[in-house]
Amino acid sequence: MARVTGIGGVFFKSKDPEALKKWYRRHLGIESRKTDVGARFDWRESGEPYRPAYTVWAPFAHDTRYFDPSKQPFMINYRVDDLDALVAALRAAGIAVHDDIESDAYGRFAWLMDPEGNRIELWAPAEEAPKAAKPARYPLEGGCLCRALRFRIAAPPIRSGYCHCRFCQLNSGAPVVAWVEVPIGAFSYAGAAPGVFRSSSWGQREFCPACGSFVLYREQQAPKTVSINTASLDDPSSFPPTHHIYASRRVAWFDTADDLPRYDEAGPT
Repeated sequence: MARVTGIGGVFFKSKDPEALKKWYRRHLGIESRKTDVGARFDWRESGEPYRPAYTVWAPFAHDTRYFDPSKQPFMINYRVDDLDALVAALRAAGIAVHDDIESDAYGRFAWLMDPEGNRIELWAPAEEAPKAAKPARYPLEGGCLCRALRFRIAAPPIRSGYCHCRFCQLNSGAPVVAWVEVPIGAFSYAGAAPGVFRSSSWGQREFCPACGSFVLYREQQAPKTVSINTASLDDPSSFPPTHHIYASRRVAWFDTADDLPRYDEAGPT
């Protein structure tokens, strides 16, 4: 069923919107954005905590026509999950939806009045396009915090992702580790030799003996690839994660703002 998922905006009339914004900023800490009509409060969908959302707070000029035909000095914007289906359901119930659905850079909008004359704005937010990764030029280099341990990658990674497994959490001290998997023949160390910790009967973690930085994971028996800690690359920006593995082990209070595929165990190979 199409429905409202949250409050998208609280809009109200003001005799002097700019002066009122300054008052709210000075006394209540509500900072209006220079590129928007008012302040923005970021939050996350309860059913999809990895998806970012926000609510806009904004005073409008006292003579604005944006709230018409309502005579009320305010209007509430409601975020919806399926605008077309919701509008169709409203019309099927005999509720008048004003004009056609409109679109702009923020998403798609529709308007109606409730039984007490309050204007309602329905909003299906635009999906934010993912930032394109910068193309990488090989060979790539990376290393540890103290730079004693260095490595080189001569070919593109096979895959990249987030790992939520307990081994990675304990090894890194972080709730999740971003990694890139590289053919073993394309990887080589330069400079100091790594320290090795056999974290299981099947795999080992390699790190800098001087500063302790975790660099990579590899299988112990006939490894074909190594999984490198993405952040240890000199430029990690070229390899955004494409999926999550061991998502069933995710720390409850932590999540990432994405809608990438999530696998409870190891995922695709």
